[in-house]
Amino acid sequence: MAFISLARKDRLFIIWSYYEKPKSNFFVNMPVLLGFEDSRYSPPFKMEFEPTHMAKVQAANIWDNTQTEEDLINIYCKWANSYVPRSPDGPSCSNRAT
Repeated sequence: MAFISLARKDRLFIIWSYYEKPKSNFFVNMPVLLGFEDSRYSPPFKMEFEPTHMAKVQAANIWDNTQTEEDLINIYCKWANSYVPRSPDGPSCSNRAT
């Protein structure tokens, strides 16, 4: 997945992991990316990104004809701009919605 490649290249502290417990966790036994932090709140809190779920959410836009060619890069830019410090070598998200 291109999103994961960009996130890992741009932010070396993002790591793959998964949860085994609690079984009630929506992402239990699914690969997640860790290392995101939402600093819009005080204190900041840790967030995880489940890429398969996010891709499915965007694919669902096909059903109501609201998809665009830039859906996945817009998700990347939203997470990159909002939840992690940006590396100067990463893709440009300056003109994208966050």
